[in-house]
Amino acid sequence: MKRIFYLTAIFCTMFTNSICAQEKDYAAELQKDVVVIKDGKYTMEKIVMLKTPTESGEIGTSQFKYFASAPTTAISRDNFVYFSAVLFEEITEDSDAEELEELIGDPDVAVNVIMAKNGIQIQTIANGTTDRTTMTWKKMLSGE
Repeated sequence: MKRIFYLTAIFCTMFTNSICAQEKDYAAELQKDVVVIKDGKYTMEKIVMLKTPTESGEIGTSQFKYFASAPTTAISRDNFVYFSAVLFEEITEDSDAEELEELIGDPDVAVNVIMAKNGIQIQTIANGTTDRTTMTWKKMLSGE
């Protein structure tokens, strides 16, 4: 009987420690900077694994890398964070996404957002091709 008690106690301890190890440390996560400032530029990078339907109707996964940059002289940090976050959310809003700490090989899709004094360019790189959308801030902010 003691043996069963000890085995149960050991199992419960291992199970509890396993669950605690899997919980995300949200306090540490909230302390991390979203934006890096280096060499006169703001940068933000997010890497996620997206679950997306395939042509056959099954659910597949693809890696998605999002990178945004802007000179610190062209835009405020608050506006950089705002536009970067809004664009990321718009791009990934209908997808089930799991955040990754780093890429596993090459991304299936990469989006580069380059903000400058006069406007913004969004580059989408997938299947070896690059598509670019460029617009002035006036057009971006007025919705023209």
